[in-house]
Amino acid sequence: MKRLTVFVIAFMLLFSAAAYAELNDSDSDGVIDDWDKCPSTAMDIFTNKQGCSAEQLGQNTDVNSTSMCITIENDLSLNVNCANLAGSQYSFVLNPFKIPDQPFDPNFYWKLDFSSLKQLDNPDTQDIEFIGSLEVADSRFQTSDEIFINGNELIYYGISMHSSEKGGIYKIDISNPENPSISQFLQIPNYTGHHIDDNYAYIGANIYNVSDSHLKSTNNSMTTNYIADIFVHADNVYMAAGREGLKIYNVSNKSHPVHETTYSFGEYKYVKAVTVVNDKAYVLMEGLHIFDVSNPSNPQELGSLLNIGYGNQVLIKGDYAYLTSDNASYKDVLVVNISNSSNPVEVTYITLNNEERFASGLYIKENRLFIANRKAGFSVIDITDPKNLRFIATVDTDSPARAISVKDNYIYVMCYPTYPYGNETFNGLKVYKIQDSKSE
Repeated sequence: MKRLTVFVIAFMLLFSAAAYAELNDSDSDGVIDDWDKCPSTAMDIFTNKQGCSAEQLGQNTDVNSTSMCITIENDLSLNVNCANLAGSQYSFVLNPFKIPDQPFDPNFYWKLDFSSLKQLDNPDTQDIEFIGSLEVADSRFQTSDEIFINGNELIYYGISMHSSEKGGIYKIDISNPENPSISQFLQIPNYTGHHIDDNYAYIGANIYNVSDSHLKSTNNSMTTNYIADIFVHADNVYMAAGREGLKIYNVSNKSHPVHETTYSFGEYKYVKAVTVVNDKAYVLMEGLHIFDVSNPSNPQELGSLLNIGYGNQVLIKGDYAYLTSDNASYKDVLVVNISNSSNPVEVTYITLNNEERFASGLYIKENRLFIANRKAGFSVIDITDPKNLRFIATVDTDSPARAISVKDNYIYVMCYPTYPYGNETFNGLKVYKIQDSKSE
């Protein structure tokens, strides 16, 4: 039975290869004229632009980085390189890849899916130009996952790599993006979760006024043992408080925060991130949980999507949530349809397919998703169609990238040292200019 299954699969793949060979009817600009000739195959998309190989998937299993059995040649034909498939229930996931210089235009990507071969217009990574940087003197500080831009100031919180030491708030003047400079610094206790909104920085259990010429505390505190993430909506602070759950404070009076409620998920649940949009809170732990917080003192859970791995950030755009994930199947960023709050559904994902890269900070500007890769650089994704994501560019920053933000045509990336005290690795801000108007 196993031999018969292998024979059938090999035959189907060879048939597909022959069919694809007939597709080599492109004109001089590399555009295929007739999409209808593309056969239906057991292929899906695996978003990685590094190669042109396919990976074997077991039924209901994660991606196996070995067993690469199919490649695409320059003439768009399929090659079957091996037939030693163990088992009978397999599909194949094919990587998008960049066509070499010959015979096709190198500025295009090609993508093979269930029913068609499509050409995706992609600006080259040279359209994003490195223009400036600012190194932070104290390399013990690594940046958190978010940075905030207010006018010509960039504000971020640096976390000490040693829990016994203090972190600090940096205000950086970016009026000249090519020459950013530190305008203010305030050393404060070492926390993790933070958010900056309307001239106030909410860091850990404290609130700081960052609008003045001198950074200062509002001399208040909110009680909690640990905070992984903070989001401010209206007059309320929402805290992802780890094992304590979701904490909500009213901060209409910054000097006297009032505890609204704490929503506990159980002793072994760990809340890592929260975002609030239109009176709905999107909470990340081992899954995505959606709450009605129109009454902050009595949040009501509406629905959830479980078993998708822990993440450190969730962003909302329209009917979709974009969230980081440490899922073992290399789903670095998940895209979830949240149009029905009671039944959120994963629709696709982004994987960087490189164990030296995984998503950290996210930022959305119009129809572009910017992803800071904690090990190496950042990526830009076209999310015009959330079900059909497209890589626009991947840029290597030469240092681990932790947080990313965009203002006008400039991309601001916070990098941090690989080892405690940095050594050979850059620690600080890098600035890139977007040359292509389509990425603005």
